[in-house]
Amino acid sequence: MNNNSNGKIEKRTTTAPKEELEKKGITCISDALLEVCSHIDGTAKSTSKVAGISTGLKTLDFQIGGFRPGTYTVLAAKTGMGKTTLAMNIASSVSKDPDKAVLYVSTEMNNTDLCLRLISSEGLLDLKKLSNGALETDEEWEALAEAASSLANRKLYFCDQSVTTVAEIENACECIGNLSLVVIDYLQQLEAVDKTSGRGGNRQQTVSDISRAIHRLAGRLQVPFLCLSQFSRASDGRQDKRPKLSDLRDSGSIEQDADAVLFLYRENYDDSKTPLKGVEEVECIVSKNRHGGVSTAVLQWTPKYVKFEDVPEPELPFTDEPDEADKEPEAVPQTALPEFQTDDIGQLSA
Repeated sequence: MNNNSNGKIEKRTTTAPKEELEKKGITCISDALLEVCSHIDGTAKSTSKVAGISTGLKTLDFQIGGFRPGTYTVLAAKTGMGKTTLAMNIASSVSKDPDKAVLYVSTEMNNTDLCLRLISSEGLLDLKKLSNGALETDEEWEALAEAASSLANRKLYFCDQSVTTVAEIENACECIGNLSLVVIDYLQQLEAVDKTSGRGGNRQQTVSDISRAIHRLAGRLQVPFLCLSQFSRASDGRQDKRPKLSDLRDSGSIEQDADAVLFLYRENYDDSKTPLKGVEEVECIVSKNRHGGVSTAVLQWTPKYVKFEDVPEPELPFTDEPDEADKEPEAVPQTALPEFQTDDIGQLSA
């Protein structure tokens, strides 16, 4: 459109070239459809049943379809519910693929703590014994060596606590080839872009800005981001303790920016007052999902191994004898019919 001598804007009669449109972020539907059809074709030909990158948990993959490129997923839970464990399990699982690299940004734990947790879940070693160097048997030491060897061959990268802004995370992402997943633990610990704006001001607005920046970064890099989030205490005063989207702490924009929001929840949980069992069943509640419906995946959590797994399917009793319903029906013996001659038919009719 151009301004004429009267100051009015004249409409263009021809559309600008494709290159000019792309510079302005404009895409024609024909080009968008080509990308969509190519994606559908590639997914159909893939041996994986998951549209995105698998979480390593079949139950969760079934609910959310894995992590699609450029998506922003939020995982929230109360302290001690296991959100860091689940995030690390997912990061470890994705990095098993030699063609996929993972960046794990931890604002709380150092590299030693992260590695101890990964070794514990990989080798099924008691984290407390591992941290104290109290392994006793040859089998435990062998499991340690095998777990460390397996993890050493993966493209799993850590960012230390000095990386605290979205801009610094973006710089780190640009250094890693074949980046397939970014995990941020956790959202509310990140700082404003210049590390000074927002201090002493509106924390909710700061977190909103950070959340929006992460969403845009994921889309720009076309890499899925999994961000952990703190959980407000609003549910403590409710009869139904199951989390809601409004329970996300510090910002209502997190639920708007996120493509998916997951909550971890287990019955009769009351922070440190509730002792952990050997194995816990935890609900992973999908409260928002732009690529599907809301649902719940039940996972099995083993705290001492800092490991989430799918709940084992119940074993059915097996016998060599088939059930009555599965048995082939017995053949009914056929009675031989008498052979009649032509003359006999007449006698029968009489």
